[in-house]
Order: sequence, then structure tokens, then C-alpha cells
Amino acid sequence: MSLLTLSAVLIVPLFDLGNNLVTQTHFQYYQHVPLLLAFAVVLAVIRIRNAPVDPVFLATPRVAAWLVVAMAFASAVFLIPSSWAAAIAAIATVCAAVNFIGGQALSRRLIGPLSLLVVCIPIPAGIDTQLVVQLQLLATRLASVWLDLLGVKHLMTGVDIRTLGENYMVEDACSGIR
Repeated sequence: MSLLTLSAVLIVPLFDLGNNLVTQTHFQYYQHVPLLLAFAVVLAVIRIRNAPVDPVFLATPRVAAWLVVAMAFASAVFLIPSSWAAAIAAIATVCAAVNFIGGQALSRRLIGPLSLLVVCIPIPAGIDTQLVVQLQLLATRLASVWLDLLGVKHLMTGVDIRTLGENYMVEDACSGIR
């Protein structure tokens, strides 16, 4: 019963999370999240079809632990509106459901698809933008090292590299995030 209640409580925050990912300017970093979610579901279905696991429907300490994590983050969603906490609460709820339905055998079988869900969690509080900038600077420094090794005269300023005839800029996509 608590799984259903928790799922119902998380509907609005998860809707807000999806809306934020689509409408905010940093959507470019999370544009593949729907594909990852779909792939996680397809992978889970394939894994279950290839080696079915008998349903257990047993409330174990592992299920209780996942429910505690889910409820803690769900509470945080309403105390401090956070789509990040909603995503973690949703994944913890899915993990609790998987452990309740199929026990440890099903959770082991679905470790890959569950890991894909973790990758879908957006990095909180604008850290993703700071990370992109730092990775851009790193890519620029590495490109400068290569140009030094090749003997190409250049000037590095921020994320720009100037050679004798051309100017090059390390774009967001070169940071490794996209």
C-alpha cells in the first residue's frame, strides 16, 4: 500500500521535473533522457522475458530500506521544491517495487536498467552548467597541449584557440556532456 501512496505523491513533482527538463535552457544537456528511460524499460522487459523470475511479493528489510529512502526524498520535494529529489524518490520507489515483486533475484536481473535510471537524474543546482564550463576549459587546455606537441603556434584564451590564420572555439558539445 505504501508503494502506491508514494507513487501517487510523486506524480506532481515528477511531472514538474519533466517539464523543467524540457522547458529550461539546460535541456540541451538532458535531451536524451526520454530515450534512456525508454531503453531502460525495453532492456528490463527483455531481461525478464529471457529469464523469468517468480514473483515473491514479500516485504523484506531491503524493501523497507528503499521505501525509507523514497519517503525521505519525497518529503524533501515538498519541503524544498526539488525536481532532483523527486527523481531520486521515484527511482527509490521503483527499486522498492522491484524488490517487493521479485526479491533479490529480480533486482539483480534488473541492475542494468536500474542503473540507466540513475544516469537520467539531472545534476542539481546548476552544477551541470559549471561542469560544462570546466570541461570546456579542460578540452581547450588539452587541445593546446596537442598543438604545442605538433609545433603549431597558437594563443589560448579561455575556450578560444587562435592560430596564425584561424580562430577556434571549444563548444559546449566538446565538453563531453552532450
